[in-house]
Amino acid sequence: MLNVFLSKYNCFLVFQNGKPYIWDTTSWRFCCLISGTINLNYMRKFIYAVAVLLISTTVQLHSQTPKAVALFENFDAVSLPASWTIVDSLNDSNTWEFISAYQANTLDGTPFAMVNSDAAGAVALSEQLITPALDVSGYATVFVEFDHYFREFGGGGSEIGDVDVWNGSSWVNIYSVNITTGSWGAPDHQYIDASAYKNAAFKVRFRYYNANNDYYWSVDNVRIWDPQPNDVGIASVVAPLTGYNLSATETVSVLVKNYGLNAQNSIPVHFQVDNGTVVNETLDNTYSGFTSLAAGDTFTYVFTATADLTGFQTHEVKAWTGLGTDTDHANDTLVSHPENIEQFVQLSFDALESGTFGVETNGNYFFVSFWTDPGLFARYTMAGVYVDTFRIASLAVGIRDMAYDPVTGHFFGGAATPVIYELALDSVIPTLIGQVSTPSGATVRYIAYDDVRDGFWVGNLTGDIYLVDKAGALITVAGVTNPILNASLTGAENRYGLAFDNWSCPGEYLWAFCQPGTPSNIVLAEIDIATGLPTGRTLDVTSQLSLTGANPTSAGLFTHPDLITGTVSVGGLIQNAYTGPTPNMVFLLDLEGLHPTPQMTADDLFPANSASDVHLDHNLIVTFFDSIVLNSAAGITIMDGTTPVANISAVVDGKVLTISHDDFVGLTTYTATIPAGTVTGDCSDNLEVVWSFTTGTVGVDENSAPVIGIFPNPATGSFTIAGAQNSMVSVYTISGVCVSKTEIENAVQTINIEELPAGMYVVEVVADGCKVVEKLVVND
Repeated sequence: MLNVFLSKYNCFLVFQNGKPYIWDTTSWRFCCLISGTINLNYMRKFIYAVAVLLISTTVQLHSQTPKAVALFENFDAVSLPASWTIVDSLNDSNTWEFISAYQANTLDGTPFAMVNSDAAGAVALSEQLITPALDVSGYATVFVEFDHYFREFGGGGSEIGDVDVWNGSSWVNIYSVNITTGSWGAPDHQYIDASAYKNAAFKVRFRYYNANNDYYWSVDNVRIWDPQPNDVGIASVVAPLTGYNLSATETVSVLVKNYGLNAQNSIPVHFQVDNGTVVNETLDNTYSGFTSLAAGDTFTYVFTATADLTGFQTHEVKAWTGLGTDTDHANDTLVSHPENIEQFVQLSFDALESGTFGVETNGNYFFVSFWTDPGLFARYTMAGVYVDTFRIASLAVGIRDMAYDPVTGHFFGGAATPVIYELALDSVIPTLIGQVSTPSGATVRYIAYDDVRDGFWVGNLTGDIYLVDKAGALITVAGVTNPILNASLTGAENRYGLAFDNWSCPGEYLWAFCQPGTPSNIVLAEIDIATGLPTGRTLDVTSQLSLTGANPTSAGLFTHPDLITGTVSVGGLIQNAYTGPTPNMVFLLDLEGLHPTPQMTADDLFPANSASDVHLDHNLIVTFFDSIVLNSAAGITIMDGTTPVANISAVVDGKVLTISHDDFVGLTTYTATIPAGTVTGDCSDNLEVVWSFTTGTVGVDENSAPVIGIFPNPATGSFTIAGAQNSMVSVYTISGVCVSKTEIENAVQTINIEELPAGMYVVEVVADGCKVVEKLVVND
């Protein structure tokens, strides 16, 4: 419905269901203008209303004419843009270039254009970067806008940066800079009215000259355009940014920009997180430090409301302006995607000398080894404070990785040779206790102590990983792949450190500290020692630590319990984490973060959730993924509507929890609840299980045939049958061949089908002359 208020006649013109009506606010009459007898007074009002509507529509369409942008270039292609030109005065390639970063720096996090006298050295530069010719003769106004960082040498240099425009016959200067202006990450922004020089071949030239062994000029986000009178928008979402363990009250701030020609003193601003509640506030003179936003200016607005970013995910933060007179909405809204990263860092300390590589702890001190200096070690407190450096004179090699045996209190190290060195590091006089040789091919560049088998996992960068005993011999034991073949370790290549993990559930693992190149050269990768394969769990350590080195690389690795009470830590040494003579660092991460304990949920329910017409034989059956132990049945409930039933019992058999109740009645909806912590599996307690079902029309004891449950279905290796006690259960192929026959004595019993190939089968249950048949799918 479209309404137009006519102040001249104190009435509304109303279009409803395609028909025009006049609503007279003085007489409160509502009259359709195309049916029945028409009052001439109402017709005059109608004609006037239509005229007003046409005029307002025309004005509105005219006022919303979109702005004209002749050119916008952000240099993100990292190459000379099409139709742009470079004038290289000496034709020596020391001229304008397009780069992603300079010494890890950018203007706004994206590529940019740069001319670099510092890199050119003692060369006289006079370099030009010129836009294509643009026809802006029909524009009402022409503005030139750009970001830049001009860095002056400051030692007597005379370098100049000029911005000129072509007026149709000659270059005219509109901006010049010869002192340091802007900075990396905070460039100077220029917004220049060049309307006086508009023509059909308008160009902009960035000219850098009088430079000789000076610094540089960087330019980005060049725009040539005709702004609207009223046009504001969000230039950037300043906060929140990607970070660690973000809170429920994160600050939201935006950079509001006046893209138009008129100053603005009251600007509605809004934000929304993850498509949730919209926050509405206003930037006006009640906000500290704000009076008005001039054309081309920006202002950082901090919302009073905050954002809940506690979920460990990538969030969507949408911010926008809502200026009522804004005639161009293309730049109103900006969306950012801050990520809340769960940080597992427990400790880190740096300023370790170049050449340190191996790292281990006995819980009293951290010890690091120098691979470049034979027999040299350094000691640090558990807070990461340097204690001393010492040398074992009899050790003629530099140790690259270390392991610790808590039973003997000794350390063991490797030096990229087939030898394990036994060391007493935490003693009054550190000594070399002895050494053993490893089998052919088992080079000990990295080493991890396996406390379950009292041996060591050892290997080289791209070699196989071997498990050897303290005499250096291969260990042969069930349930372990030995050796673990390098060819199988996709995603865990180029290993420099290794640690054994007997804490993560449900298996036993190795953690390799790798240099894969992508996504970085400090990646942790988990290997299952039972299968000899990577589990797929990896962690790029750069996501956890702020490092400034050009190429941080992995080194030694270890695991140790209770360095932080109640946790297990995985720790390592990073080379080249920073720049300078002490570039290395040690870190501790919470192992639970790398390999979270799996939460135990119900694998199968009988009856199924929301099942109807259910015929029970007194039992509810819940199957879990792990074998379970019953902690307490006291909290288990079965509700008949809002009334709890009495006389519930529960028993456990392997993976199956059976809940019994003798008085289920027909045509009743029940809700069963198993509280969290009722049972314990291999790794953890169960999460809460709640489900409902509706019984059939007959009572429990009125069924003439046995009511059975088969689960899981499909099944692998075995299936459980419930409600078939004192019966004979046979399994048949689809062609009728009997492949299994089992006499069932218990209410819940597991039947082994490991020998059956995958496919469809028929399960037949016979008891007291009655027969029940169910289909069963067997998977590999």
